[in-house]
Amino acid sequence: MRVLAVTQIFPNAAEPLWAPFNRQQFAALGRRCEVEVLATIPWFPGASVAARWSAAGRLVGVPRDERIDGLAVTHPRFLYVPKLGHALSGALYAASVLPEVLRRRGRHDVLLGSWAYPDGAAVVGLGAALGVPTVVKLHGSDMDVLAQRPALRRQMQLALPRAARVVAVSRALAAAAEGLGVPADRIDVIGNGVDNALFHPRDRAAARAAVGRADDRRKWILYVGRLEADKGVPDLCAAFQRLAATHPDATLVFIGEGRARAAAEDALRPLGDRALFLGARPLAEVPLWMGGAHLVTLPSHHEGTPNVLLEALACGRRVVATRVGGIPDVVHRDELGALVPVGEPAALAEALGAVLDAPTDTATVAALGARGGWDESAARLHATLLRALESTRAEARLQVQVPAGAVDADAPTPPPFKLAPPARPPTWASRLRTRAADALPPSLLVRRGPADGRRVALTFDDGPHEMTDAYLDVLDRFGARATFFVVGEACGPRREALLRMAARGHEVAGHGFSHRPFPKLPPETLRDELAQTKALLPPAATARPLVRPPYGATSLRSLALCARAGYTTVLWSRDSDDCRTSSPDEVAARVAPSALTPGEIVLLHEGQEWTLAALPRILEALRTEGWQAVPVGDMLGSRGA
Repeated sequence: MRVLAVTQIFPNAAEPLWAPFNRQQFAALGRRCEVEVLATIPWFPGASVAARWSAAGRLVGVPRDERIDGLAVTHPRFLYVPKLGHALSGALYAASVLPEVLRRRGRHDVLLGSWAYPDGAAVVGLGAALGVPTVVKLHGSDMDVLAQRPALRRQMQLALPRAARVVAVSRALAAAAEGLGVPADRIDVIGNGVDNALFHPRDRAAARAAVGRADDRRKWILYVGRLEADKGVPDLCAAFQRLAATHPDATLVFIGEGRARAAAEDALRPLGDRALFLGARPLAEVPLWMGGAHLVTLPSHHEGTPNVLLEALACGRRVVATRVGGIPDVVHRDELGALVPVGEPAALAEALGAVLDAPTDTATVAALGARGGWDESAARLHATLLRALESTRAEARLQVQVPAGAVDADAPTPPPFKLAPPARPPTWASRLRTRAADALPPSLLVRRGPADGRRVALTFDDGPHEMTDAYLDVLDRFGARATFFVVGEACGPRREALLRMAARGHEVAGHGFSHRPFPKLPPETLRDELAQTKALLPPAATARPLVRPPYGATSLRSLALCARAGYTTVLWSRDSDDCRTSSPDEVAARVAPSALTPGEIVLLHEGQEWTLAALPRILEALRTEGWQAVPVGDMLGSRGA
């Protein structure tokens, strides 16, 4: 599946810390399918001279193309007319982005618009024009604020129900989407993830020492986010002025920038260094400040499911926040913190004081507030995108017209039956690539093994993953062994999973470090990626040096570089299509013994519920028909050589 994401809510060279949630989720999604991002930039004539008061002016210098977390990112400019409001934004946005989308016609299966308006509304129109299904992702203020403006609400009511699916980051946003006419069965609630490698409980003294505050013994109240009025920053300043009189050891720490910073500094200046304004900080530094804090606060007026609260709880820090959007779903127990009404500084001050004074069990907070990682969030988004693609295909099949009289109304109803999904017809280009690959020596490129005996190699890409152990358990149950092609970036936090793969007799090989296509990497970068991934693999896995390029993308140059580094490139002869369907029946049918010939190398993927559900059926059918599932290296006869 090939996804084109269109959104303003994405980082760029001028604002590298902007929207880390989309960056992390899309990067994880890019390890499951092909993802390209059109991260749009607002623009108007003369924007370059308006940098002091306009975001468009501050973004004039953003380059057209970037690579961010392994994703290809293009920054098209869209025409924005200041002072005239948002009423024209949807049409101007769509018209501005249309040339970029047309240049990519036929290269993507699904369009993903992140932010309801203008991004989502424009993407729905673009998808309809191109005949491509669309998914719109809702975040918070796009529904809580923009959708309350009559002119914009009408546009959203026209656009959102036409999307194949809508993704909401909280149940409250899902209900708001229903209120705009989106059928409930086309809405998926998919929460954001947390990078548990960064956000986890820390010793408070050690965390403070790491940020140069070892001697600070005061109680920190930490705010992380944009410093804006609708984030409740003026309310927080007023609340802290009240709290400061009763809690002389309390300190308010701000991380972030925004239009409300100057007013906040003025309001809190009489308190001296009890109010710290740190500006924007790198993501990797934020968990250290959370580890050093006593609590984290977010008094927003509008929210979806704010990641800063999920991250705070993962660090074992209680939170004080407003009762809006999806926040009650996050802070659902007293052990996790306190919720207050919007815009009430007195109630906020009282809650901050109560949480500061109460003892906190860090381990309990972290356990009760635990959320899945970004891989899990991306897996659910991937499933939604697949459902959007499949529903569109199903609708197209239903539109086939049956001529009158072609069906005998008196004929008995035939019994239900199930056909294996038809294989995609090969194009002339794919035939040419296959013949060229078959002509290359096996030491350079392998697509299948020798056709001696009923042996097949099952290979799993894109791990390791939270679901890896479930895959291993199924393989163990049937006495099958496989080859796992793993992504280097995912290996660090899941080193134990790699060791379990090797200990159970499976082959572990590289699938690139960043999951970027090999032909697009400079030679030195490709060599570094191979070396970085190899260093993370279990020692036994490197005896037979195999590598599978992400997306199966190869070139003579990348093949030669891999060969010079001592690797044999492994592709596949049978694609299970588990990246194009979420049906276990269809995946199992693609790998049925009747569809195989001896020596096949089968492509499957980790981290997908439908692939995991299909795996026992595949292995049972192979065992019944007398087939043996072996690693690629065993099939080639040189594993461990």
